[in-house]
Amino acid sequence: MPPTRQRQLPAGSMLGRYRVVRRLASGGMAEVYLGRADGPGGFAKPVALKLVLPHLVDEPKFVRQFEQEARVAAILNHPNIAQVFEFGTGAGELFIAMEFIDGHTLRTLLNAAQGTLPLHVALSIVAGCCSGLQHAHQATNASGDPLGLVHRDISPSNVMVRNDGLTKVVDFGIAKAMSETQMTRSGSLKGKAGYMSPEQCLGRELTPVSDIFNLGILLYESTLGVRCFAGSNIFDSMQRISDGKVRRPTKQDPDYPAELEAIVLRALATDPADRHASAAELQDDIEAFAAQRGISLSARPVREWMEQVMGPVPPLDLDVTMPYI
Repeated sequence: MPPTRQRQLPAGSMLGRYRVVRRLASGGMAEVYLGRADGPGGFAKPVALKLVLPHLVDEPKFVRQFEQEARVAAILNHPNIAQVFEFGTGAGELFIAMEFIDGHTLRTLLNAAQGTLPLHVALSIVAGCCSGLQHAHQATNASGDPLGLVHRDISPSNVMVRNDGLTKVVDFGIAKAMSETQMTRSGSLKGKAGYMSPEQCLGRELTPVSDIFNLGILLYESTLGVRCFAGSNIFDSMQRISDGKVRRPTKQDPDYPAELEAIVLRALATDPADRHASAAELQDDIEAFAAQRGISLSARPVREWMEQVMGPVPPLDLDVTMPYI
C-alpha cells in the first residue's frame, strides 16, 4: 500500500464554494469534514465534505472511477439516501460535497446499545435501508435506461440514523471506485470482510440481490446484537460467508421470533436466487411482520430511543474556531 501523505488542512480553508469548519472522521478512502456553504444575509448551510486520501488522488484509475460514480450517485434523490451535491477539486484536494447527516452510524448505535437494539428500532432502520436501496436499484438515466446500481458496501458504518430518527444510506459508488484500485486488491477490504456477499467473496458479478444479503446481515446483527459472520481473520470470515455458515437466530436466542428468523435466513441465502428478489420485497416482509406484532415502524420512536441512549443533541456549531484540523 502506498504511504499516506500527511494532510495539513487549515480550518476555514475553501474547497470550491465550501468553507471547512472541522474534521469529523477518517477511514477507508476519505476523511470527512463538516463544511459550510455561505450565502447572502448570513445564510449558512452545513454540508459533509469527503476528502479523498492524498495517495488515492495519485491513482488516475481511481480518480476516473470516483468521478464517474460520483456523477451517478448525484442522480439519486430519496429520503433514505444521503444526497450528493457535487464533486470537485480545490486546494489540491479531490472531494465530494454531500448532505450533512446530524446523527450516528448504525455501528455507533449498536455499540451504545451494549446488546440488541429494541426490535422496533432495528426493524425501522433496516426497512429504511430497504426503501433507499430499492430506489437506487431501480434508478435510470435521463434516457430511461437502468443504471444497474449496486451499493456493494452495506454495513453498519455506511448506514446513518439522523437525530430525528430517519435512516440514511451513505457512500453510493465509493466501494466500486475502491474495487478498481490496486489498494483493494491488496487488502483494503479487510475491515468489511464480514459484510460481503458470497458472490463478492468469490469475485463474481454483483447484482442488486448482493445488497439484499448485506441487508440480511444488518437485520441479523441489529436484532441479535452479535456479529453474523465473525471469523478469526479476513479469510475465515469470507469462508464462512461463502459456505453459508450462519448460526440460526433461534440458536442465539430461543425467544427470537420464528417468523423474523425466516425473513433473515432468506435474505442470507448463499444462492442469490433463493433470496428476496428485491429490496422492496424484503421491506414488505419486515413491515408485514411488524404489523403482525403491532410494531410501528416510523422515525419518531427511533428518535425517542436515541435520545435516551445517546443523550441530548448538541447544537450544530458552524463557526470556524480551530486553527488546524
